[in-house]
Amino acid sequence: MFEDIVGYDSSSFFYDDGKGTRQLVGAFVTTNTFEFYGVPPLLGRGITPDDGQPAAAPVFVMNYKMWQKEFEADPKILGATFVINDEPTTLVGIMPSRFDIYNVSIWLPRSPNATGSLTPVGRLKPGVPLRAAAADLEVIVHHFLPDEPRPTVSVQTLIDGALGDFKKMFYALLMAVLMLLLIACSNVANLLLARATARRGDIAIRTALGASRIRLIRQLLVESLLLSIAACVAGCAFAYFGLKGVGAIIPTDKIPREAVIGLNISVLAFAMGVAMLTTLLCGVAPAFHAVGGDLQQSLASGAKGGSGSFRHGKF
Repeated sequence: MFEDIVGYDSSSFFYDDGKGTRQLVGAFVTTNTFEFYGVPPLLGRGITPDDGQPAAAPVFVMNYKMWQKEFEADPKILGATFVINDEPTTLVGIMPSRFDIYNVSIWLPRSPNATGSLTPVGRLKPGVPLRAAAADLEVIVHHFLPDEPRPTVSVQTLIDGALGDFKKMFYALLMAVLMLLLIACSNVANLLLARATARRGDIAIRTALGASRIRLIRQLLVESLLLSIAACVAGCAFAYFGLKGVGAIIPTDKIPREAVIGLNISVLAFAMGVAMLTTLLCGVAPAFHAVGGDLQQSLASGAKGGSGSFRHGKF
């Protein structure tokens, strides 16, 4: 069912680095944890199975944020001894910024003989669904807790566990933005439709001079595309500066610590895709409206307007 399983028990620790005693949140982890996640340390090493042996010297690993904030990214602290919960403990590794599991500042090896609660994290074998894993775990729980008539086991992916309520808030925000985009597309389509109606005389003249309808439609779609690209660039610029403000007002407990809120290549590519989509939503109907119908009648109506009409259209 599972390829491998790790576990952790997070709690508060008191540590002394020679400048006074402070409190932080850490976790006792099974000794296969760092091998399980496969992220190499930035400095030093991770926790190994040898660190969980009864005769092993006490060691711990520090996260990147604490290393930056408390020690100004000094690599010389590697190998230093700190007093953690009244026990001298050696720092053997510092993890990179992207490794921030369990929302703790330090990780310590958990002895195989330790007692107490343990939160498990497992890697399913390929093709095994979550429901099958939950059913298997219910059997195991019932074996250890026979007095419980119907044990309930909840299984979720690591991503869902990290996102938590942030996922619901994200989808709600995404739906609001989508509705706003559709409203904007509707308004722009109406403006382009009015503009296309006003240009029917000009389009009729081009048709009379030999321009094909396909060429005219292509020209109108290119104009809509340029408008969409300009809006995309302006939107990305606004998002770049606006994300800092949004990140400041969202409560920190609503955002996963592993999350990096910002623009990247994927976001920019998605924005360009949306720009192409809005071109179709806003430009196709006005373009076909402009070249459709009786263009000869539009040409005759434009001729009756005289030079004043031409001057107004030129403006």
